Amino acid sequence: MTLECKSRKEIADRLNDECILPPSKYKAEIIKVTSLSTKIAEKWQPNMIREILKNEFYIGNMAQGKVRKPTRRLNKLIKVSKEDWIVVENTHKAIINKNDFETVQRILEFSSALLNSNEMLLMYLKCPDCNGIFHKKKTKYNEYYYCNTYYRNKGCSKHSVIKSVLEEMVLEALKEKSNQNIRHLTKDILKKYVKDIYVFENGEIKIQYK
Repeated sequence: MTLECKSRKEIADRLNDECILPPSKYKAEIIKVTSLSTKIAEKWQPNMIREILKNEFYIGNMAQGKVRKPTRRLNKLIKVSKEDWIVVENTHKAIINKNDFETVQRILEFSSALLNSNEMLLMYLKCPDCNGIFHKKKTKYNEYYYCNTYYRNKGCSKHSVIKSVLEEMVLEALKEKSNQNIRHLTKDILKKYVKDIYVFENGEIKIQYK
């Protein structure tokens, strides 16, 4: 449903309508695993959906060290930055395709309103230097996509491309790749062929295909 650009609220509402138990209630009622400190959720909430969508366990990876105690004396846990997690890949069989998982991570960076607009290319753009996402900026004469790291003054360099130029380059590349006379870019065509689009400092692009 996320790949279809359904919002997390829409997904939660559907699960509730279909009477699918949320995780804590399922553990308590079906597999009888819970503790006195566990809060039992009666309904699905959007934040639950987000946690599941970002969980690498479903693609076969085991992540540990997500929380820690600040001191031995304090009986509380604090969250650890994702960069400091211990992640071991392929520890078990995946039930989610890695390409789909990566696409979902990209979708989570953007709002459903943006994804349902004519900004369909934005979620595929990546910086070849910092591996960051891109930001859209509109000027008096053109619409540009910029490296988000550069745009926020957090390093990197000015990787940018004019939106209309990018669309033309991607369209021509997909025509050649598919050997079809594709007239317009659509979400279905992009989803079928494109994994990432790298934008270089000189405005050239490199498409990583699925």
